[in-house]
Amino acid sequence: GDREYGHILARLRKNHKTVVGYWKEEETLQHIAVWQRVCAGWADSQDMRIIRFGDQMNNVAVTDGDKVEAEMRFGYHVDYMPFSSVMKYFDQIKDEDVDALVAVYFNEYDHAPELEDKSTVEYKKIWNSAKAELTIRAVLEDTGAKAFTSNFDDLGDYNIEETGKGFDQIPGLASQRLMADGYGFGGEGDWKTAALCRTAWVMGQGLPKGTSFLEDYTIHFAGQESALLQAHMLEISPAIAA
Repeated sequence: GDREYGHILARLRKNHKTVVGYWKEEETLQHIAVWQRVCAGWADSQDMRIIRFGDQMNNVAVTDGDKVEAEMRFGYHVDYMPFSSVMKYFDQIKDEDVDALVAVYFNEYDHAPELEDKSTVEYKKIWNSAKAELTIRAVLEDTGAKAFTSNFDDLGDYNIEETGKGFDQIPGLASQRLMADGYGFGGEGDWKTAALCRTAWVMGQGLPKGTSFLEDYTIHFAGQESALLQAHMLEISPAIAA
């Protein structure tokens, strides 16, 4: 009956996957497992909201795209959020919660002991990073978003030294920690990569290693000895740190 059923699916132009083999064999199970992971990634994308903090970075073209077409075909819903809206969440973050997250940073990350000196500019930078993480996390949870982007050109038009508001740096620690929790991320407003990052994380659940946003920086073409150098500022998921 399987052949007849496959024939019907083909005639009706229904998307389907055909796996051939005895169902207890490891190779057959692996084929089925791959198909199931693809289905999981597809299902997760059907209601994927992606928040863009600011627009894409200036003087780049590849980070934008047809958002309407993406929603029609993949289920992505891409929303722009200006920093004036982000600041509403920023203002609600409590200092004691920021202090607690900074303590987590110092516990989980190797760091120079002098960074814990609260009188230094370096400590304030870390404190600001923690507040940025809590702010972005609050936005994502409130909107139900599964992915987000940021970029250098739009971190809010605020003088943080005078007003105490706004981001004084790209949210690198926030990006890496949120990726580890399953949120997709894309740099410079790249919402397509943010969506793929999320989908890869969903499909990879239970497998070794991890998923992270990266950029290709240097490619060395040398046949079998070819190599690729990848990195991106602070925005690397701890899931692949090892």
